[in-house]
Amino acid sequence: MTEVEREYKRLKALFADMDEKQQAAWDGVCMEAAELKAQLKKLNAAARKSGLVKIDPKNPERQKELPVSKMITRISANYLSYMSRIAHALGKPVQEDEDDSFEEEYG
Repeated sequence: MTEVEREYKRLKALFADMDEKQQAAWDGVCMEAAELKAQLKKLNAAARKSGLVKIDPKNPERQKELPVSKMITRISANYLSYMSRIAHALGKPVQEDEDDSFEEEYG
């Protein structure tokens, strides 16, 4: 089972108490959120290796934001939006993922 499939299954389980029509309505949101989470995990791993900013060793004031940094920001915003919708639908507050130490490391 892929990461996306595991996360999709986990999110779908949150809707187990809803009727089938409501579950079907949220199916796409769950799949998209699962895909975004998997993408974020890969990008965070890449950022841990490369960093978020390239610094000129001869002139440390000269810096360039790496593309991975921009992608993490964009995808993270989308992911949080989806998770907020899901949490709102379930009447639960959004909880941070335990396995995402990126914010601690780079935040």
